[in-house]
Amino acid sequence: MLLHIDAKKTQLWLQQNVPKFYDKNSWPAKSPDLNPIENLWSIMEEKIKRENLNTKKKLKAAIKKVWNDISLDEINTLINSMSNRIAALKKAKGGHTKY
Repeated sequence: MLLHIDAKKTQLWLQQNVPKFYDKNSWPAKSPDLNPIENLWSIMEEKIKRENLNTKKKLKAAIKKVWNDISLDEINTLINSMSNRIAALKKAKGGHTKY
C-alpha cells in the first residue's frame, strides 16, 4: 500500500514539474518500445562486443567500464527521445516501432 501511495505522489510531482510528462495511463503496459533502458543495454552491448573477453572476470570488468563511461549526453538523448517514441507508438497504433 505504501508503494502505491508513493507512486501516486511521484506521478503528481512529475505532472507538476516536468513540462512534457506523460502519465502512466499514456504508456502501453510493459512496452519495450517506450523503455529507453533497452536502448542503453544495446549501446552497452555494442561497446562490450568490441572487447576480447574470454573470461568471466574480463566480462565483468568490461561491463563496469562501459557502464561508467556512458556519457550524460547519451542518457539525455534517450530521455529526450520519449516524445518521438510515444508519437511513433501512437502512429503504429500500439504496434512495433523503430525504437
